[in-house]
Amino acid sequence: MDRITSYEILKKIFYYSQNPEVLLVSRELYELSTLTFFRADFLLNKFGKYKVFEIEYKTFGIYPDSVCYPGFVHYPNLFKNGDLVLKLFEKGVNPSKLIKNEIFSISIRKGWNKVAEVLLSEFEKEDRFYPTIYCQPTINPIGFPKCYFRLSVSNKHIEIIKLLLNAHKIKPKIELESKVHLIPHPKIAMRNLDPKDLCDVFEIEGLELLKFFFLNGLKEDSIAGFIFSEFCERGNMIFVKFMVENGIDIDEMDGTPLKIAIKNTHFNIVKYLVKMGADTSKSKDIESFLSNKNIHPTFVNTTNDKKQTVVDSKDFLLKEASSNGYSDIVKNLVKDGADIHEDNEAALKEASENGHLDIVKYLVENGADIHADQDWALGMASKSGYLDVVKYLVEKGANIKAREGFALGIACWNKRLDIVKCLLENEADLNAERYWNQILQQKNSHLDIVDYLVERGLDFHIRGNSTLKVACSKGRLDIVKYLVEIGVDIQSNIDTDLVLACKNGSLDLIKYLVENGADIHTDEDCPLRRASEHGHLDVVKYLFSIGAKIHADNEGALKRASANGHLDVVKYLISKGANTISHNITALAWASRNGNLNVVKHLLENRVDIITQNDLSLEWASQNGHLDVVKYLVERGAHVFPNCNSALERAKKNKHLEVAKFLVENGADNNA
Repeated sequence: MDRITSYEILKKIFYYSQNPEVLLVSRELYELSTLTFFRADFLLNKFGKYKVFEIEYKTFGIYPDSVCYPGFVHYPNLFKNGDLVLKLFEKGVNPSKLIKNEIFSISIRKGWNKVAEVLLSEFEKEDRFYPTIYCQPTINPIGFPKCYFRLSVSNKHIEIIKLLLNAHKIKPKIELESKVHLIPHPKIAMRNLDPKDLCDVFEIEGLELLKFFFLNGLKEDSIAGFIFSEFCERGNMIFVKFMVENGIDIDEMDGTPLKIAIKNTHFNIVKYLVKMGADTSKSKDIESFLSNKNIHPTFVNTTNDKKQTVVDSKDFLLKEASSNGYSDIVKNLVKDGADIHEDNEAALKEASENGHLDIVKYLVENGADIHADQDWALGMASKSGYLDVVKYLVEKGANIKAREGFALGIACWNKRLDIVKCLLENEADLNAERYWNQILQQKNSHLDIVDYLVERGLDFHIRGNSTLKVACSKGRLDIVKYLVEIGVDIQSNIDTDLVLACKNGSLDLIKYLVENGADIHTDEDCPLRRASEHGHLDVVKYLFSIGAKIHADNEGALKRASANGHLDVVKYLISKGANTISHNITALAWASRNGNLNVVKHLLENRVDIITQNDLSLEWASQNGHLDVVKYLVERGAHVFPNCNSALERAKKNKHLEVAKFLVENGADNNA
């Protein structure tokens, strides 16, 4: 028989046989069968448009809450091929809404971003409320209770993540009549995101993705942990610097960032955090750590410190030499061919930030761009207080108004009155509003700067409320009173200001706000929760004494105190009747999650029934590697069921091998 080569004949043989095994007849048939468009045609010919996506559900597990997973009935391998699913859509397959949602769910798990995009672009008209007609999405990208977004972050599916964050911007491709109202996709609500997973995706994609998350609503309570501390643990200076420069709490979780950087011997991170004002009193090992690096505990980044070691130029990068003020080494490196412009003028930025005017001049004279990264060099010199460097850069044409007046804002933030005057005399924009909320971020007195800005025309009636907010967040009663005296309306956001003051723990300021009408019951007694969360026992006692509701927000005060290890607050709240067992996530679970063994013990000693927690405490303690807590929970009756290995799986996922070993030794099934 002559060799069959005609595509049409081969296609008909394959279609009419309705048997995939026919591909074994010849090499041509096999090669044809591997093509996506050919497979799509075959499936449509065999099963038809209405059955090709038919789904059945298979149950895994023997318990009532066992999980059901969808699977394709007629061609299970569809589950593995996103391109084939996409091709079937292109050929006009239009399954039911239920099946589309299941395919969307599969797309999220598999990372099929093109399939997910097609489904998110589908809208349907709803006329139940005629004459008003609504055009609404076919797919719900939030996916409750499937937690699509959290799953995408966990699976590191970057394109899916971006797609979900942008879903609310998607418009239907159909034309809408005037009487049709569009209901867009809802914005993604970020909840309980894993900080390690988040940092993974940010490191994969870069700073732009982190900025994108913030623009789309990423907040502290969106994360089951702290990404700043995680970046400090990893030693990622790029992200650490970005977050510090954008107002992150450098001492979050009782100084955890500095502690964890020391623990992991990330010297550059430690040095940077100390320079930026981290509270070194919270880190017992800081002096020995810096001594081991030949740096005095009160180091400054200059060549004058006796304990700094000058090394040969071959051991330096240009950026490092510029940062440390080694002028001769900088010149030698440049003569030997070092790129002055490397890393977006990093050498000039470092020299400016650390006040090395001679190096700044040398680099500029040799072609360094003072406008790089929106005049970042000027901003860093303004931040650090080097007036001579600021004047030189301004003389050379630096843009004072770059980054919405960043240089002026950062100078105010760091109490650099001489630089504030210099910049304003050179026509800095007094209305650089974006940075006014930074003015009072340090605990040093800033009344001199406030006075100077008022004299120069700062409109506190417009911007005073944001300034008042920052003053309350820093516990500055003196500045609050001063702002009120010059006419700022304390009543406009007084309840929010009270919450911020409670977070800071300034009892005198709190009393002042309450006396002026602040509501201690705002947002389900949020002031009490904030004071408890941050361990301010005196504030907790005061709020309780004037009627704060201890059970508000489902025992929120007790949970937050437990989560942060504030045993004195926990004891006080329990003594006043706080319920250690409540709905949803409990105080014991939060204490276990963060490794607060003393709180865990106290809660269990106060009749917390560990069985009622459904072993969530054990799971969270295992997930975060708190072996001492895991052991104590098991000793007190937490069950390690052979067929319920969530605690073991979480420990293994995060590489807490000692915890995993202990769980297996106590009944967890390592082979489940």
